Amino acid sequence: MFLGVDESNHGRVPEILAVCYSNNPEDIVEGNYEKRRSKNLDKRNLGFFDFRHIIFSREDLLLLNKKQPMIIAVCEFAKYFLERGSNLEKIFIDGNLSLSQLDYLYGILENLDISTEISFGPKYDQKIKLVNAADNWANALHRYYATNSGLKKKKYLSHLITPKIEDYLKIS
Repeated sequence: MFLGVDESNHGRVPEILAVCYSNNPEDIVEGNYEKRRSKNLDKRNLGFFDFRHIIFSREDLLLLNKKQPMIIAVCEFAKYFLERGSNLEKIFIDGNLSLSQLDYLYGILENLDISTEISFGPKYDQKIKLVNAADNWANALHRYYATNSGLKKKKYLSHLITPKIEDYLKIS
C-alpha cells in the first residue's frame, strides 16, 4: 500500500493533516496535478481516493515544533493502516524534511516496529496523484472544520484519527 500525506494551511488552526491511500502503483507515478479547491467534500471533486485525517488544535500546536505535526501524522497514519493488516510499501510526504527530522521520523517508526520507505519533496502535491488527493482533502476539511460548528462537525468522525500528543512529547 502507498500513502500520500499533506497538510492544510500549515500554521493555521485547526491544522488538518490528511492521508490518501492506494494499492495501485499508477497513483504514485509523477505527473502534473492541479490543486482542487472545492467546497463540495465529495470524492469526485477531491480525487476519488478515500482518506483519513488528524486535527491539531491551537493547544496541540503550542506544544509542538514546526514539523512535529507532520511527523506525528505520518506515524499515526502508518500505525492505523498496519493495524488493519496493510503492507506499507512507501509513504509520500509533501514538503521537505531536514536530515534530523527524517532521523526523528525513522526513529519513531522503528520504535513502533514500522518499516517502510519514505519519499518527500516540495510540490509533491502537484507531482504525485496520491499526495494531490491528500492536499485536496486537507484543504477542504480545513474549511469544513473552520466554518461548521457543533453537530455539523460529526460528518467525518469515522475518518478521524486522534493521536496521543503526550506520547510524542516523551520521544522528542
